[in-house]
Amino acid sequence: MALTPAELHRLAVHLDGGSAMERGERFAAARLSDGRAWRITLGPQRERRIALMAFPICDAEIRLEGFDRPAAGAFLTRFHKVFQKGGG
Repeated sequence: MALTPAELHRLAVHLDGGSAMERGERFAAARLSDGRAWRITLGPQRERRIALMAFPICDAEIRLEGFDRPAAGAFLTRFHKVFQKGGG
């Protein structure tokens, strides 16, 4: 997934627990009231080039603690909707 730190910080508040979110330069994290937790950490920024266009991107790592399979699937569905690009 192509994601920048600015996008992460702007949009992560729309994920579960966003109001109590902890942020760092390259991560966002939250511990939910039921004890589950999530953390999104970004790798180094690089550039993706397509023809004459250049896009800043970072790889994203998502860690979920205490999520069963259905809850993890629901979180990832929400994550993809929140960070969806291109209107499609």
